[in-house]
Amino acid sequence: MKLPVSAYDVFELLGQLDIINDIEKWQKTIGFRNTIVHEYMNVSETIVFAIIAKQEYQFILDFLNKPFAEILTDV
Repeated sequence: MKLPVSAYDVFELLGQLDIINDIEKWQKTIGFRNTIVHEYMNVSETIVFAIIAKQEYQFILDFLNKPFAEILTDV
């Protein structure tokens, strides 16, 4: 198995292992995070607040709140 080099690779592998689904959402999240961290001077607060208000990233919290044992049994 190839060792992941980037965050995109890690989430691609997690998708292949059926630990996560909808890899495209996760990849968009990585891109959003990278933009906030590396290009923060160009980020629109309006867009950030709209994303938060719509809870577009609720799936991350759902995943993080899932018991680890449950994740392992899904594999």
